[in-house]
Parts: sequence; structure tokens; C-alpha cells
Amino acid sequence: MSFQSPNCQLTPGCERPRMTNMEGCYSCEHDKRRAEKDALKPKKQPKPLPKRSAKKVKADSKYTVLRKKFLEEYPLCQCSLNGPCDQKSETIHHTSLSGNNYLNTETWMAVSLEHHMEIENLSAEFRRKYGLLKD
Repeated sequence: MSFQSPNCQLTPGCERPRMTNMEGCYSCEHDKRRAEKDALKPKKQPKPLPKRSAKKVKADSKYTVLRKKFLEEYPLCQCSLNGPCDQKSETIHHTSLSGNNYLNTETWMAVSLEHHMEIENLSAEFRRKYGLLKD
């Protein structure tokens, strides 16, 4: 007649034999001790990533100045999808997707907010066809 130790009592459903003088099997006891040890460790707070790089902050300050000048120079919407537009220009539409042209005013269009939303909802193919997007 062989003696068979009772099953692990730490983890429901674990059918491995428990260790002598312990509640659970080797794996469950190890997991229990690891969890207790980890609970004592201070939790490390992740270091937040900067919202914008120093280079981007510098470019954005230049962009703000250029944007104001550009909108003063072009007070009316330059969008001509539905014929000439007489709405006040409020935003800048960038016709180039390249980040290198972010400050290049030759790739900008002064447009009304309404037309800017329309332009952004058009397909890239359509925008390329009508000069609203250049590669």
C-alpha cells in the first residue's frame, strides 16, 4: 500500500500533490512566496514621456508666428471645391504630408474651418487630383 499525499490546496483545480507540511505543491507555494515578496517591493511609477520634443516646441513657436502672418495675408478661404469661397479663413491646410514642409508656407492653404473639415474627409486620391495634397 503506497501513501499518496493530498492534493494542493492553494490553487483551485491544481491536482499536484502538496509538499510536506505545506498547503500546496511546489509551484503554487513558489507563486505564493513570489507574490508576497513582490507585494513588499515599492511600486515604480513609470516616467512620463514628454508631450513634445524640444525641437517640436521650437518649431511650434515659429509656426504660430508664421500662421498668424499667413492668415492675415490670406483673410478669405482659398478653397475652391464648390466655386469661389468668401468665408473667413481660420485654419491652415497643409498640402504636403512631409514633416519637412511643416514651416514651408508654399505648401499651406488658408481655409475656413468648414472647408478644412470637408478637405480632410476627402480621399487622398481626390485631394491629389485637385491639388489639395502633394507628396
